[in-house]
Amino acid sequence: MAVSLDQLQAFVAAAEAGSFSGAARALRKAQSAVSTQVSNLEADLGVTLFNRAGRNPVLTPAGERLLLEARVVLERCEHLVGVARSLEQRVENRLVVAIDELYP
Repeated sequence: MAVSLDQLQAFVAAAEAGSFSGAARALRKAQSAVSTQVSNLEADLGVTLFNRAGRNPVLTPAGERLLLEARVVLERCEHLVGVARSLEQRVENRLVVAIDELYP
């Protein structure tokens, strides 16, 4: 099982947009690419994330639960990138407070 960030992004975007075409527009990808990524994610995880019986895909109960987890993974990935960038720029999260003796 090799779940990719692209698959998770496609899944979250499709859930938020309510359609694969809407997700494709948001991600600036072809609709077929988004559909394929979500299908591959379902195969990799062994669960059905969307019910595709109607016009638009609807999250299954498993899809609703895994959507929460996918969002956490993507948020943590963004945090990881932010920390790496701050380390690269030698930015530290440190606050120094100086108080003058004359301050009442």
